[in-house]
Amino acid sequence: MERGSVAESTVVRHRVGAQGGGDVHLASVVTSAGPIVIARLEAAMQSGESVSLDVDDAGRIVGRAVWGAAPSSADAGTKQGTTFGDRDAD
Repeated sequence: MERGSVAESTVVRHRVGAQGGGDVHLASVVTSAGPIVIARLEAAMQSGESVSLDVDDAGRIVGRAVWGAAPSSADAGTKQGTTFGDRDAD
């Protein structure tokens, strides 16, 4: 299982064609191997928080919080991003 840290995150509140699907939390995650991936999160997370990464049955990259973990090596030099989750959709 790959690990990384959240660089930036956002929330999608309204999706075309989705009815009552709820919020979708997304983040760019700097992996411990170096590349940055876009992952769907189970809940809102802040920049710098550690995540474990997996691929779900639909082929999506999913990030899950790693509680109590020391910051990953991917945290070194990570740009602290802006969280856009509080913005309202027009």
